[in-house]
Amino acid sequence: MSQHNTSALPIPIVDFSPFCQPDAPVREQIEVADRLLEGFKNNGFVYLRKISVSPQMVSEAFEWSKKFFNLPLEIKRQALHPADGSFHRGYSPIGLEKVRPVEPSHATTESAHVAAADHKETFDIGKPARSNDNIWLPEDTEKKYGLSGFREFFETFYEACEKLEMQILKAISIGLMGIDQADYLSKFHQESNNQIRLAHYPPIEADQLIQGVRERFGAHTDFGSITILFQDQVGGLQVENPSKPGQFLHVHPIEKTVVVNVADLLMRWSNDTLRSTLHRVGPPDISGVIPSRYSIPYFCGPDPKALIQCLPGCSSSQPKYEPIHADEYIKMRMKTSY
Repeated sequence: MSQHNTSALPIPIVDFSPFCQPDAPVREQIEVADRLLEGFKNNGFVYLRKISVSPQMVSEAFEWSKKFFNLPLEIKRQALHPADGSFHRGYSPIGLEKVRPVEPSHATTESAHVAAADHKETFDIGKPARSNDNIWLPEDTEKKYGLSGFREFFETFYEACEKLEMQILKAISIGLMGIDQADYLSKFHQESNNQIRLAHYPPIEADQLIQGVRERFGAHTDFGSITILFQDQVGGLQVENPSKPGQFLHVHPIEKTVVVNVADLLMRWSNDTLRSTLHRVGPPDISGVIPSRYSIPYFCGPDPKALIQCLPGCSSSQPKYEPIHADEYIKMRMKTSY
């Protein structure tokens, strides 16, 4: 049984600017990479500040997100997510998505039980170059409801997030394998079709979450390599305490930072050197009605045909997992969510 705790998880706050500046000294990049790896090994999470995505762009992303979710339901449903969950694009109303709390080490089976549907609505966006895969509102609907520019903005935002992803992968590669292997992981992330998710958690009574009557987003791990999370100041992100399984601790919002966490495939890739940790959206430290929460995660995964097998430098013990192609793993996990 999960436990509620008002304590915060000790997560490092890392100044990431050395990876955003072309002339940064290598020594500074190595120091940042080591700090990043320390957080990923201990808790699976870090805060990053001074990133390459500007605060102004992040603020604009949240403004567009709120505009979209304020639309009438029947209008949002004009960009409806595929019912079978074969790929994550378009609008998912409250109750459509449900999380199976699958442990990473057992994620290649379908044995986990089905969880309750989550009390949230989302809109998923993929790579602009594959825009035919994306599901947008009709152009005349965008104009009618004041969303002209919505699509263009998020195509630009996607590219900014992708640039940040490559910088983070470089840091992880340096931390795991040394400066000579700085581009190792990025080489496996050239054809990936990542996902921006606009998420809205409507107002809800705190007691319903505390008593387990409803969930905003149940305990889960992410599927791919890393997740980059932009969140508002309402709070609610909670991460399982690695030293006390079942106890969830807060990851409080910190202005002008992003939260980055390790996902299941990177944990598998690193032979469990890096930790993919259970996390959820639970009740913040307030009573009464919890206001709306908005977040924008950017889910990053490797190329579909990338073979995920033990990374160089992570095989001090025998590899714990059989090799698997990324698309095979991701498709199985996605089908369990809808």
